[in-house]
Amino acid sequence: MNKSKYEIELNSLGSTYKWSLETDIGRLKTAVEASLDFPIIAIGSGGSLTVANVISLLHAKFTGQNSCYMTPLEFLITYDNISRDVGIFLFTSGGRNSDVLSIFKEIVYREPCQITVVCGTKNAPISNIARKYKHIHFIELENPPFRKDGYLATNSLLAFSTILTRAYLSIFDSNSSLPPSLEDLLYDGGNFSEYLAGLTRKLRPLLTKRSIAVLYGGWSRPAAFDLESKFTEAALGNISISDYRNFGHGRHYWLARYGDETGILAFVDSETIELAKRTLDLIPPDILTLELSTNYDGAIGCLAHLCNVLYAVKIAGDLKGIDPAKPGVPKFGRRLYSLRIKTSEMPMYNLLSKSWNRHLVAVLRKVPQIYRDDKLLKIWIKAHSDFVNKLRRVEFGAIVLDYDGTLCDPEERFQGPSDEIIGELTRLLEAGIIIGVATGRGKSVRRDLQRKIPREFWDRVFIGYYNGSDIAELSNSKHPIKSKDLDPTIESINEFLEDSWLRDICKWEVRSYQISIIEIKKPFTVRRIRNILADLIRQEGVQVLESLHSVDILAPGTSKRSIVDVIRRICDGEVLCIGDKGKYPGNDYELLSETYSLSVYEVSPDPDTCWNIASPGYRFTQATLEYLESMIVKNGRIRFKFRGVKNERHTS
Repeated sequence: MNKSKYEIELNSLGSTYKWSLETDIGRLKTAVEASLDFPIIAIGSGGSLTVANVISLLHAKFTGQNSCYMTPLEFLITYDNISRDVGIFLFTSGGRNSDVLSIFKEIVYREPCQITVVCGTKNAPISNIARKYKHIHFIELENPPFRKDGYLATNSLLAFSTILTRAYLSIFDSNSSLPPSLEDLLYDGGNFSEYLAGLTRKLRPLLTKRSIAVLYGGWSRPAAFDLESKFTEAALGNISISDYRNFGHGRHYWLARYGDETGILAFVDSETIELAKRTLDLIPPDILTLELSTNYDGAIGCLAHLCNVLYAVKIAGDLKGIDPAKPGVPKFGRRLYSLRIKTSEMPMYNLLSKSWNRHLVAVLRKVPQIYRDDKLLKIWIKAHSDFVNKLRRVEFGAIVLDYDGTLCDPEERFQGPSDEIIGELTRLLEAGIIIGVATGRGKSVRRDLQRKIPREFWDRVFIGYYNGSDIAELSNSKHPIKSKDLDPTIESINEFLEDSWLRDICKWEVRSYQISIIEIKKPFTVRRIRNILADLIRQEGVQVLESLHSVDILAPGTSKRSIVDVIRRICDGEVLCIGDKGKYPGNDYELLSETYSLSVYEVSPDPDTCWNIASPGYRFTQATLEYLESMIVKNGRIRFKFRGVKNERHTS
């Protein structure tokens, strides 16, 4: 007997699971870590919606943050303007789904704090868009052992769900490991044919029913949703799903009317075993009920439930004479699948669909919700125009830039500035401009810049080491000076930290006027440690500021603005400041409170300065480069000629 296409796909699950255990998840783990402080929105269509369901559950369970999963259309309708303090995870198996492609740029234009795209196919259409934005975590599955899924998601679903589970466990429960094989995940002892035969005997009576009510709770939620999705998409049966308690709010009435035609399938795990028993004990005895459980709890149990669903679909397909991987899609169905979302047809979306408008983009970075009030929106658009016009009128003799996140991308901070950034800095230096670099770091910055900037310009480059507490020319290799005595305030704070519980989760470096928390044990994050320290350290004048990767505790009077004061005394013209963390308690907050300042990421609410006027979706060095390229130098002075956004006007 010839095997169905679906059965052939299932035969690859073992190798897919093994690959998922062994493949490198470093970049995915980095993306998850970048979202630990924020709620997430997970987006997917079809089988990828189940994956979105999985990560939303993982994120909520492990981080305590709110999370949700939704389709692309739900995202557009629900989030016509999202808070920037949110992470977006977008899943696509083939990378060419019309709904995903329709909204991807719109997600980018909304500029959430973090965007991750996980694609199951190399060099897919979505990759061409994602790679335009350097800050996006774009992850392609590297050489998976399976080919493209058929009509239903199978191997891609298992691969995505497994690597996501590995990523969260590695951060929050490093002592926990996934079973070494698919067989170990699914059953104890015996062989696979015995497992499948047992599952078939258990499910067959239920699958003959006209309708099945599926009950879930806790970690079985994705499995229940995936079962409904696959049964509906392949026309295998009529399924309704509900958590155990919502079932008690009226859904039970279906059993009262059609109990003889309906069965109950209950997903059971350690979190719901008692509730499941009490619920099923109340079901009339003449209604067929079946419990489907696993040998594992938590996130691993979630994977096991999903695998059971994949095999339950095979059993249902065999019973109905349908190949779930190739059920035969009608012509109208193919047309429905190819239908594109047109944001121009959605009245509630008209404003944000014009996010190519640089006024609106910049304003929404300042005050995300202001667009709902026409009067206030006009006020802020005028403030933006006034600021840009002010930039165009002023001549600058120097610029001061933050280092990490501004001259170097966050994930490349130890490699030094890119050749493109160095090229623009060199162009300005050749024209006589003075350049300052304000950083929380020490000699590593000097070494990086000496390696990349031509020696002839070193005397025109000033570095404010350790947040401006030690300032010297790039040519002066004696700086930063480490032999200075500790500031009394810094010394007392260091003694406090040495005796505190923070020693078990943090590592720090002590300098004369600052303490830098440089290593934080997960799942603690920079933001959480900063908040803890700000609460514990209450000394007058002491600042506790955060960058993307560290927390700096600064002695009274220590500020990045110190280098601006030094350069202002020696340069001819005004000083323009550029940084990435302009929103308090960001470590560029004071630097970007200068009269003329631009941010490449976060902004303060000050209408007079600290604006981010980069193109939609640009941040960090991509925005810095755009700013630098907009600087025209004549007679040793910079004129800022902002050319407008580079992104093309959005079309659907």
